[in-house]
Amino acid sequence: GVQTCALPILLPRFWGGVPDPAGKRDDVPGHIAPHLPDPSFTAGHELGHWYSHWHARAITLRGLLEYAIVAGDVRVMEFVLPGVVKIPARNTFEEGAMLEPVNTVLKAVKRLTLLPRDVVLVAGQGPIGLIFTRLLQLTGVRVFATDLLKPRLTLARKFGAEWAVAADDSRLLTKIHATTSGRGLDAAVIAVPSDSAVELAFKSLRGGGQALLFAHTKRENALALDLSAICVDEKDLIGSYSADFTLQSEVARLVFSRKLDVRRSEEHTSELQSH
Repeated sequence: GVQTCALPILLPRFWGGVPDPAGKRDDVPGHIAPHLPDPSFTAGHELGHWYSHWHARAITLRGLLEYAIVAGDVRVMEFVLPGVVKIPARNTFEEGAMLEPVNTVLKAVKRLTLLPRDVVLVAGQGPIGLIFTRLLQLTGVRVFATDLLKPRLTLARKFGAEWAVAADDSRLLTKIHATTSGRGLDAAVIAVPSDSAVELAFKSLRGGGQALLFAHTKRENALALDLSAICVDEKDLIGSYSADFTLQSEVARLVFSRKLDVRRSEEHTSELQSH
């Protein structure tokens, strides 16, 4: 049979783009549970009811099902699935399963303002960090990868990193400055929940550079930063987390053409032992 893979992103029809908070329109279904706030798993939920959908943010199928139960209204399941794509015959289901994580990374990469030959730090070379390394390299930038584990640094080089340095190297900051001729990084991606990695990255940025957080998902995780670096030096501190269904076709081309060969990440897997 034909294999398909669904990006777990659902976009409610939103009634032609016109919300109906009161649920009083006769020609379209009413707004779902307008008296309830968006659930916490919805990106942007704190900014208002279904805010995330206006901005094409992600919501998982599991999340929608849970919300339908909480709201007591199955109309929430009126959705389209623009993220469903056919897996080509030559590709594996495992490759199809990687579309969603690749989508989240591509969305994050597109948040960065980069030019060819820019130098970008990718802190953390786990599976997500490796995808960042490869996608950034495909855009023509030069990747400076860091991790605590030597095998991951080896993989980082295979995925396109120009430099791969131990994250606990005492001369890491010096090496970054030498790499950029003292100018500083153009951008930094923090793909590991390390506050020290954020601090080092922010110090290493040039004026106008960008630091993107991708792994700091724990709430109430405070970190002191010199705010003058944001104001006076115009450094940006931004975040990204969810996927974007509008990128799914581009993601499918990257993965299924193997321009981003996610099969190579199998070198970064471990077998689960049954007991």
